[in-house]
Amino acid sequence: MRTEMATGAFTKGIETISKMGKGLFLEFFKVYAVGTLFILFGVGVAALGMYFATGSTWAIITITIAVALAVMLITMGIMTVPMNIVDEKLSRAPVLGIIGNMKRNLLPAIAFYVIMMAIIILFGYVPLFIAMKINGVAIIAGYIWYCAFVFLFSFLVQFGIYELVVARSGVLGSFRKCYDIVKKNFWETLIYYIGMFGISFVAAIVLMVVAAALFIIPAIMGIVVAGAANSQALNIFLMIIGVLYGAALYIAYMAGMQAIVLPIQYHYWKAAREASGKG
Repeated sequence: MRTEMATGAFTKGIETISKMGKGLFLEFFKVYAVGTLFILFGVGVAALGMYFATGSTWAIITITIAVALAVMLITMGIMTVPMNIVDEKLSRAPVLGIIGNMKRNLLPAIAFYVIMMAIIILFGYVPLFIAMKINGVAIIAGYIWYCAFVFLFSFLVQFGIYELVVARSGVLGSFRKCYDIVKKNFWETLIYYIGMFGISFVAAIVLMVVAAALFIIPAIMGIVVAGAANSQALNIFLMIIGVLYGAALYIAYMAGMQAIVLPIQYHYWKAAREASGKG
């Protein structure tokens, strides 16, 4: 078992974070800001659709589901761009920029995620739904099966999106190649997966504490100022500023998480890919 493949990825990833962490964070922040703006745009479109569909419950439900699904898939496509950014920083890949990578990734990523959702629904949700209809002990068995399937499936295809948007292996080819990479490096990947879970958990806690502190202190100051001024207009203004500031903090949190996680993931994927004869 080549444990050094996993430990090497963590070492190289930490080195990358120390050297490029700030730059990666700023690039990722831009990507997630674009994704957030698109989500807000989708909410606006859904609101308009529901407004014009007044009186037809099924029309409202259909429009809401259609817009929500479209926004979710397109946003997921946008969120693949940070992987290209890491690749551009660490290899000789051509720099396409956020918009260039977004255009290139969007349709393949949507197809990839649709297939993933279909597999999870067919082999995860359907058995769980049947178990819930049977009731009794079957519900427990259904939940165990669902959790086990989702965990195993996500473990086996965890590098699929890298194969898709970085290696350009095609939608179906990405599933096949990422499965082959994990299968040929199973125990190494399991060690990496456990280590990555620990790092992600610690990073999430630290960043959440920092974000909470950065939000709570200004929020308290805003409440004090609003209370002292006793002005409805000022209250509305401060509320809008607070929402925008909170959204910016959330985007910063996601960018910070990815700036920590993606370099390590990238280094391990490259090493595992090379060990599998696909590099």
